Amino acid sequence: MSIFRPLYPIFRRNSTFILFIVGAGLSFDFVFNRGTRYLFYDVMNKGNGFNYLEPKIMQMKAAAEDEDDE
Repeated sequence: MSIFRPLYPIFRRNSTFILFIVGAGLSFDFVFNRGTRYLFYDVMNKGNGFNYLEPKIMQMKAAAEDEDDE
């Protein structure tokens, strides 16, 4: 007995199978992105984000603007 035999009535048409694959992919993307964002920002980094990089980025932007003015 094939493991796909119980699923055959559901996926008898190709359009149903493709719809299922697209829906599963989109839902996995949503759940994975939300889960990793929660894990990295709230659990591991405790909401800090990348605040320690912000002053360095602002300095680099200001230096780039100063070079453009010259």
